[in-house]
Amino acid sequence: DLKDGHSYDVALVRIRMLSEHGQILQFSHEPIFLKTEGPIELIGPSCVVLQGGMAGTYVRSSGKGSSRLILSDQRNHEVVIEFENMGE
Repeated sequence: DLKDGHSYDVALVRIRMLSEHGQILQFSHEPIFLKTEGPIELIGPSCVVLQGGMAGTYVRSSGKGSSRLILSDQRNHEVVIEFENMGE
């Protein structure tokens, strides 16, 4: 029986760079910068590089309440993903 003293949730976040027509930009290899707000933490680096227009990361809850994952590129375009942590 494996048991951790503190429980948390983990979510996989898949990142895709899309054209204005919704197609994956397969030749995009630019860095995407990640930051969090609220009771959530990144599992992995705060910068990922797209491979074939795609990347991914994991986040984990660190408490109850609303949190956000903010993704931005070199041109400061931002995408915000909202999470609601239900807690332990």
